[in-house]
Amino acid sequence: MIGWLYTQAIPKTVRDAMKRVSDADCYRIKRRINTMQVKGDANNSHTTVQEIVDKLGGERVGGWLLSKDKHALKRGIYVWIFHSIWKNTEGEYIDVSKNESYGNDKESIFWIDTERSANLDEGKAYNLVAILENFKAAAHLSETSYKQLTPGKPYWAEKKLRFFKEFDEHTGVYRMIDSGNPQNIKRLEEQYDCKVISGHVVPNSQTNRISTQMFFDFSIG
Repeated sequence: MIGWLYTQAIPKTVRDAMKRVSDADCYRIKRRINTMQVKGDANNSHTTVQEIVDKLGGERVGGWLLSKDKHALKRGIYVWIFHSIWKNTEGEYIDVSKNESYGNDKESIFWIDTERSANLDEGKAYNLVAILENFKAAAHLSETSYKQLTPGKPYWAEKKLRFFKEFDEHTGVYRMIDSGNPQNIKRLEEQYDCKVISGHVVPNSQTNRISTQMFFDFSIG
């Protein structure tokens, strides 16, 4: 059982934009948190699910978790986080990962994506997808990001919603910057002439300006 179909409950402007991202559907998925011991990063759904798959079987399913940031949703800002859920050996789909915006909720809003999956061997996942429901939301983020945004279009966005890219400007793939992927830290430092110190990017030269492209290519906060 996947869950309860939720696609039609998403506002039409947002729903149509998400269909450009994935032609699958959106569901309310059961959450089952802290029922299994995992050694990895509890906030990384991809590694959490994979560890459970390795222990108990089933498979990792990729898709888009709707952020339940009430302030953003009230403004008409829909943020979708690339996320993994667990399909257990009985065919039940379960969200087993922590997420601050869901707290102790019993269900997640999850849009399945049959075309995309996190590549844990290479430390790759996907940027956020941001969709603006109305002109008020578009005007607000256009002002703060200095980019003219349009309602009803999917945009790639980085974690803090400071920068946006048109959907066809980037693959959406980023490389994870964490202790489990030292090769990606090295790649970032070489590509952008910088050092990663305590999770922060420091240019090697005071005159070196780091391109905002970096925030889409690597998981820099």
